[in-house]
Amino acid sequence: MPTEQHDPRNRLHCMEVQGGHGTDSQFFRRPGLDVWIWNQSRQDAKVEGGDIHYVSSCASGRITRMLMADVGGVNNHFADVACRLRDVMVRNINAIAQSSAVRQMTAQLDSTSQQGGFASVLLSTFFAPTRSWTVCNAGHPPPLLYQSVKGEWAALKPLSSELPPAADYAGNVDVSEYQNFKLRLDAGDMFFCYSNSLTECRQSNGRMMGVEGIRSLVQRLSESSNPELALNELILTIRDAHQDNLCTQDATVMLSRVTPTRVSLRDNFLAPFRFIRGANDRTSL
Repeated sequence: MPTEQHDPRNRLHCMEVQGGHGTDSQFFRRPGLDVWIWNQSRQDAKVEGGDIHYVSSCASGRITRMLMADVGGVNNHFADVACRLRDVMVRNINAIAQSSAVRQMTAQLDSTSQQGGFASVLLSTFFAPTRSWTVCNAGHPPPLLYQSVKGEWAALKPLSSELPPAADYAGNVDVSEYQNFKLRLDAGDMFFCYSNSLTECRQSNGRMMGVEGIRSLVQRLSESSNPELALNELILTIRDAHQDNLCTQDATVMLSRVTPTRVSLRDNFLAPFRFIRGANDRTSL
């Protein structure tokens, strides 16, 4: 696992958005947060849709925002949906609160539905100075949270609906599926976000893994001193459990670990200049 701020794999810079669609494995080190991402593309996105993921960092690095989406049935509009969700990330790159991003995300879900498609989205924001993690889950599997003080992983249970969609909202994710969480985390805490395709994988006995099956497997992530290696082993374990697992579907996982690192004086100084320059889009679709 990389231990230096200047590790060459740390390619996410301040005022930048990365991610998109495809097969890749990445590591990002941001103030207060280390992020590992694994994703694969197995579907013809133009016909079947697929997974999208984005990660952004604000002008100073205080705000790290992550979006995961599973888009389907879009009748050759996959790239358009992906671009519009990316634009949501760009427009809100410096916003601490994600309420505006949620409203814009809802509008995109509505538009996707009107085009004959469907999508589930998980949007989350980590604010380093307070170590706060805000989540809006619109139809994705529940994120898993590891709190070091408890020493165990748990699925986030719904607390309340996020900002309700407009009265004429026609999206395919029911309002009851909009789940809102805001937590204060400590250094050493971890959170694990994953796409629906993982819960649809099967155990060796043929039963679907579901959320509980995934939760039981992620324990190794907190037990290992090398989260990157443990994440790769987790994917291999899921694949090996059944011959059909992760063979024909897109899949995405994001593992994040809270760290005591802070925003540097240099990034604080350069933040206004980056803000004026605007966001750098390094996404790939």
